[in-house]
Amino acid sequence: MNNIYYKRYFGCHFDYFRDMYLKHSIMGHFYNILITISIYLMHGVHSNQVYTIVHEKAELLYYNDSIVTPDVVFSFRKVNKTDFAFNTTFTITRDLLDRKIMINFSPDKLFAGEYKRTGTSFTANLCKFYEKNTFGCRDLLDRYSNFNLCDLRKGFYHMYNFIPDPKLFPKFIPYGSYRLVIHVFHEDSSSLCLIHWYARIEKIIKY
Repeated sequence: MNNIYYKRYFGCHFDYFRDMYLKHSIMGHFYNILITISIYLMHGVHSNQVYTIVHEKAELLYYNDSIVTPDVVFSFRKVNKTDFAFNTTFTITRDLLDRKIMINFSPDKLFAGEYKRTGTSFTANLCKFYEKNTFGCRDLLDRYSNFNLCDLRKGFYHMYNFIPDPKLFPKFIPYGSYRLVIHVFHEDSSSLCLIHWYARIEKIIKY
């Protein structure tokens, strides 16, 4: 594909973003996101796509038992006819106040009966995520939990009936089945927890 193809869909000059990619890593990340969106467009996903998220399950695969006590409770269950909710309780055994806890979101897509990497990934500092209220993060946590992601002191934490807001999901998601890998870790690379969240993206059928 050449730049003319991308200009046809986005109305912007990709030579500029390619040059910035060589100069600034953050712009390089933005360039990759735009390329990913263009691939979605080539597979029939367009700007006025309407979809629904069919939640299937979520699993806590790992937690760091040197920081969290073993009485962890984690569930993802249906709370009414349409909504699923996260519930969790856990106890932290020491203060985590250095504001260096990170989170990574990495979606895998189901192909031929196997989940494979999409090549898309997003990593953020949890405290900055919380402070900037990215995707309404702070509002949701204040409503459903006692988490303060910039002030994680030892003690008991809970999240009750946290319902994912579909308005906060990306506008461009191809139809299909996904596994969202959610990894929480410290900047020193020590893992804190790992969650797999399974869902299907389906087209809304209008009658």
